[in-house]
Amino acid sequence: MAVKYSILIPTMNGGKYLMHAVNSVLMSSNINFELVVSINHSNDNTEQLLKHIEDSRIRIIRPKEKLSMAAHYEWCINNACGEWITILGDDDGLMPDFFSHCDYLTNKWKNVRAISFKRAYFFWPNSENVFGNTVLHYVKNSKEKFRSSKIDLFFVLAGLKEHYDLPQLYTNNLINRSLIEEIKKNSLGKFYNEVTPDVYSGVAISLSTRKYLKVGKPLFWTGSSPKSMGVAIAKGEEPKKDEEIIDNSLEHFELARKDGLDIAPEINPSLYKKSDFALNIYVLSGLFKIPFNYKFINNKFVEYIVYGSALAKNFLPSSLKLDSSRQFRRHFLSQIKSRKLNTLVIIFLFLISLFLISLRQTYYMFKKYFSILININSEKKKLMYIKKRNGLSSITDANNHLGGNQ
Repeated sequence: MAVKYSILIPTMNGGKYLMHAVNSVLMSSNINFELVVSINHSNDNTEQLLKHIEDSRIRIIRPKEKLSMAAHYEWCINNACGEWITILGDDDGLMPDFFSHCDYLTNKWKNVRAISFKRAYFFWPNSENVFGNTVLHYVKNSKEKFRSSKIDLFFVLAGLKEHYDLPQLYTNNLINRSLIEEIKKNSLGKFYNEVTPDVYSGVAISLSTRKYLKVGKPLFWTGSSPKSMGVAIAKGEEPKKDEEIIDNSLEHFELARKDGLDIAPEINPSLYKKSDFALNIYVLSGLFKIPFNYKFINNKFVEYIVYGSALAKNFLPSSLKLDSSRQFRRHFLSQIKSRKLNTLVIIFLFLISLFLISLRQTYYMFKKYFSILININSEKKKLMYIKKRNGLSSITDANNHLGGNQ
């Protein structure tokens, strides 16, 4: 049955977080959507939790064999019926006014095919050792503006924006089915062609659209938890780390290879796995793996820009508590040599990037603290920045807290 929205939740052993994501969707009274939960051969309590739900708006599907993350996402979108589609991480969630505000936007902007929302963050318990002590971060504004997809893609590659600032087929974004089908048609029937699906989707969508709508009001919670695959990849090769994390990282790449997906051959896999401070290298891999023709800047020039800025980002402070910068630099040198890139040009671009990215970080730091000061005396809370948990232990708690502060 055709519906307006498809909310897709691919999950594998995410039962600890999943029900909060599911409840954040089903709490709405809206009936013009489907919630599709795909269980990728979980061996936790996911099945038991879901079997108690009685709601006609939810469908539970299961692939025949265990899939890689990208292949699982592909399976999900192939099972979607909606005009507008998003993929929701099993530790993420929707906000209470998601459907009403999306109706407003899609009715107002008739020709838009990709909508990207400002991010709001919820940090799950036990994630402090990676993400720091912040519990909840929510900032909103009323802006709705069109942005150039390819210009923003260049800024991401240059390290001046992050990969999640692009329109992605993932949490914080809503993508029209017609655009997804167009990309599949131009990619021999397959949407994903690289191992990291959220990043790859941002590249594919940016190269397939002239502009997208950027909305200043958050409608999703970006959940950061110990289950994060990015953390598993970053820690997967470190000695004396949690065995489950190492297993998740190894399985991620093994399943991807089985499904015919891999990192771009132009990029050293060891460098890729240690690029958690410079994820524009993931974006570069996605760009190299695009199978259709596109108009963008020369790939060799892009490589210089990416590697110069990636090195700079590994020298700058980060909120992530991961110890991979030294290993990144070691693999970085071998990558430059293998690609036969001019070292002096890389150093020159590194210095420029160091200055520009530092300037950007300083600007956003002052903007953040200025916003906090302005917000303290405001009756309408446009910003919530919480560092004490005080009972905020789930996405459900975050939504309840949000409702009490609007």
